Amino acid sequence: MWQRHPEIRGGSSAKFVVKARWPEGEPVDASLRRDDLFFQDTAKKLKASVTSFLKKKKGKTAADFTLELFVQLTYSDWQVTVLDYLKNVYETNPEELQKKTLNKGLQQHLAAQGMAKKAMGPALGFATYVMKREFPANGVAALESVCPINQLETLEQNAAYLTRVLGVAKLNINVVGQEGCYDAKKEAAAAKPGAPSAKFV
Repeated sequence: MWQRHPEIRGGSSAKFVVKARWPEGEPVDASLRRDDLFFQDTAKKLKASVTSFLKKKKGKTAADFTLELFVQLTYSDWQVTVLDYLKNVYETNPEELQKKTLNKGLQQHLAAQGMAKKAMGPALGFATYVMKREFPANGVAALESVCPINQLETLEQNAAYLTRVLGVAKLNINVVGQEGCYDAKKEAAAAKPGAPSAKFV
């Protein structure tokens, strides 16, 4: 902005009254975006789980049940092997990630690592999950062997909200493998880093 002052020093001259730059925003914290997407996705899935579960429980409401939520903080050894392979492909030949031959190459790699054939199915399924769901949403961060999402803190901060919107009597957050985790082997095994599982009791 500027304003003209014709009487300054007896002449007609233009003086800048204000000279300021447009405010600059802070760099976007990608981790906050990932945590937010994680929570939105988890809440959506849990709502669907409540609806599906209650269809089998005639005369019951969500308030009659406690939700045991299982959170897996770390990847298993074989999942780390898969992620390390995918990240190596990304760094050396990223176009290969989009090819149908990706699973074949991974299968050969896992066999060379000594993985039994019966374990190949879950490993290849995990790779497909990562590439079709996590990689498009989170980019190379989805290939890190350490989960980039602060799952536990995000869920604990929003536990009261989830309890209210889901309508359950109580919501317990269980960390798989830690002392005090609710004894539900199937649900605990189903939890993945960034993808909790649930059981109604």
